Amino acid sequence: RLNMTIEALLWDFGGVIVRDNLKPAFQELNIPYNEQVRNAWKKHRLGQLNQEEFYKKALKDTEYINLLPNLRTKADELIELQPNGALPSVRRIFHMEKYKQGVISNHSKEWGKYIINKWNLKEILNPIIVSADIGLDKSSSLIFYYTLKLIKTKPENTIFIDNDPNNVNLANSIGINAILFHNAKQLREELRAYDIF
Repeated sequence: RLNMTIEALLWDFGGVIVRDNLKPAFQELNIPYNEQVRNAWKKHRLGQLNQEEFYKKALKDTEYINLLPNLRTKADELIELQPNGALPSVRRIFHMEKYKQGVISNHSKEWGKYIINKWNLKEILNPIIVSADIGLDKSSSLIFYYTLKLIKTKPENTIFIDNDPNNVNLANSIGINAILFHNAKQLREELRAYDIF
């Protein structure tokens, strides 16, 4: 048992609560997910490009530009709950009425809003920090400090759950207890070490 008082849990969206939808959409349509796409996505998730601008920039001067409508449809279709994901745990913890719970997600405004509304996440998660809304993403620890200030907890009293090792390492580096998410069972076991379940 880890000897510390946990007050808050912060969750990632993509790959934890909902499926990652962007890279799989490119893969399913056999469009390369390359440096050009990654650069466009970074601007999109920082709120510097809207969705239409993102797709155009991602496919600009490539042979795939005519697939833009298909790509948009596919990416939207793929936003569904992460199979074996964290949402049941989030709901269970919410009903304990003991912990604060929020989100830190690298996402676009459009998809962020869609995810929040589709699963009524505002009812159980607050604050929900979507990178495009504040112009910061998880490439910088600033987004963590920003969220900790909003949720009014210290790093050592906070758990952050993400499926990206880089984000987990970054959270750890500023004193947050971070868990690398693989599946629901592994998550419950790791949270038990903090006496959550």
